[in-house]
Formats: sequence, C-alpha cells, structure tokens
Amino acid sequence: MLVNMFILVIFLMIPTILMMFGVIEGAFWENAMLINPFQAAQELVAGGFESYEFTYRYYVSLGYMLFGGLAMYFLLAIPRFQDYAVKQSGV
Repeated sequence: MLVNMFILVIFLMIPTILMMFGVIEGAFWENAMLINPFQAAQELVAGGFESYEFTYRYYVSLGYMLFGGLAMYFLLAIPRFQDYAVKQSGV
C-alpha cells in the first residue's frame, strides 16, 4: 500500500518538476496542470510571497484544494474510519 502511494506521488510530481524547470511550457499546460494537486499546492505556496500576482490560477487552486480536501474527508476518511472502528470493536 505504501509503495503504491509513493508511485502515485512520483507520477504526479514529475510533470510539476518539469514545469518548474521549463521543460513543459505553454498556456495550455499551465492551465491543464491545475488539476494536479502538486501544482495547485505550488500555486498556493507561491501566493504567500510578496511579489506574487493573484490571478485566477491562485483562486482555482485554492478552490480545488479546499473542495477536494473536504470531499476526500467526507467521502473517504470518515466511512473508512467507521468501518475500521466497527471491525476493531468486535461488533
């Protein structure tokens, strides 16, 4: 399970790293990469610096991270925790 998570992290991180180093360029890729959680997080971290210009990319990333996090919490974490709690309680 942990190995699968690392494979997913590497798979999602490679395009973001390629964009940072300028291997992948263009307006299309900048907009398409906003669905990548690593790119969205990078946009949010960049927003913390003084010279950052807040554009639609920042707000799309913010909404994506907020709604995606809430959806994962309510649709994945809570049901799986409840299943785990029932299994461990012996009911």
